[in-house]
Order: sequence, then C-alpha cells, then structure tokens
Amino acid sequence: MTHLSNPAGPDEHFPDEDPADNEPFEINELNSVAEGDWPPMVTERAFKLLPEDLQDRFGERRFTALNGDYLEIPVDREGGLVAELRERGYEVSRDDELINVLDGRSFSPLG
Repeated sequence: MTHLSNPAGPDEHFPDEDPADNEPFEINELNSVAEGDWPPMVTERAFKLLPEDLQDRFGERRFTALNGDYLEIPVDREGGLVAELRERGYEVSRDDELINVLDGRSFSPLG
C-alpha cells in the first residue's frame, strides 16, 4: 500500500467539537472530506498508482474544470487491466463501497 496523505492531520477538526476518546472516528465529518477537497478523486489517483504504460493502454486522460485531470478507464477495458495487473503481481479486487467512500459518494450532509 502507498500512503499518500493524512486526512486527519493537525489542521483538521470536527465541525461541532472534538469528539471524546471513546467515540468512533467518522472520516466524512472532516472538513476537507465534507467539502470535497480530500481525498483526490480515485480516478485522479490512478495517475500515481497505475504503471504509466497501463494508463496509456487502458485509460484516457480527461479534464474537469474544478478537479483537473483524471484517468477514465472504460468498463469494457476493466477485465484486461485487472488481468495485466495480476500478471505483474498485483493483488486486485473490486470494492465499490470503498471506492464510493474514497470518492465522497457515501457522504450525506443530512445524515
């Protein structure tokens, strides 16, 4: 695993008050997560995590006005990319729930 940044650094805080030591940690309550500034889009992180030759073969660079470039990998290329990664020794599994958390899709300001 590659550690890219710390979402719970000293500059982060909870909106209302600091939680008690025995309260569970909710990452979606961090200001940077709630405001969409962190973590980077999963599709943007692909530029750092995927080997460059696989980015070129399986993905296409796209642009958003607010978040910059990201790597789009069409669903019909997913199987080939997974096979190539496994051939190179990567352990690959699909976890849509985790991806939705990392992309902020599980966050709801209404609770």
